[in-house]
Amino acid sequence: MPANIRILAEALRNEHDIHVATRGGDVLDLARRLVPDIILLDVVMPDMDGYAVCRRLKGDPAARDIPVIFVTASPRTRGRSLGLSIGAVDYIVKPVSPSVVRARVKNHLELRADRLELARQNAALTEAAKLREDVDHIMRHDLKAPLTGIIGLPRILLDEGGLTETQVKLLTLVEESGLKMLSMINRSLDLFKMERGTYVLCPAPVELSHLGPAVVRGADVPWPNSAGLRLS
Repeated sequence: MPANIRILAEALRNEHDIHVATRGGDVLDLARRLVPDIILLDVVMPDMDGYAVCRRLKGDPAARDIPVIFVTASPRTRGRSLGLSIGAVDYIVKPVSPSVVRARVKNHLELRADRLELARQNAALTEAAKLREDVDHIMRHDLKAPLTGIIGLPRILLDEGGLTETQVKLLTLVEESGLKMLSMINRSLDLFKMERGTYVLCPAPVELSHLGPAVVRGADVPWPNSAGLRLS
């Protein structure tokens, strides 16, 4: 094992599981099989240089998110710029200092953990947004459609007349309950739109005399435009 690899391994062995490869092809194989948390990559290797290995890693969907730190003896800025431009996150210059190696690795592992947590949270938010969309669809279509019959049929029967006082009370109760449920659904949809920033106030003229009977009964009356105000 080359001296610089031995120093790196000894610096990190107590806190991390170490896997060593001295050829570029072996690095690629290890990266695909193990998907390590970080790769310390020497620029000079027997079969291909570190830049070629890094390009292959960043082109592989299974390995492209693994942070790569180049290890090099060259002090040239141009080489470092090249490494960073193809996807490396940092450089360690030989001769390596164990304390510097540990600090750099620790910092980049913490950054990787933060990125993974952020990605997890984004995925959870995306899933929550999809769930809310599904709820919106259910409330808008699956629940409101049956309410049309629940609200409309009692009014038809009441208008036809010939009912006993008890029947009138029961049908009126069904109608009012349907109107209240529709109002609750509409308010939930409005709140959903407000939270998404898509709520639009659309005032519209309304013939108040049509709403009078329900208002007198104390029922929640849905505004004709579901994106507008309601009178209750």
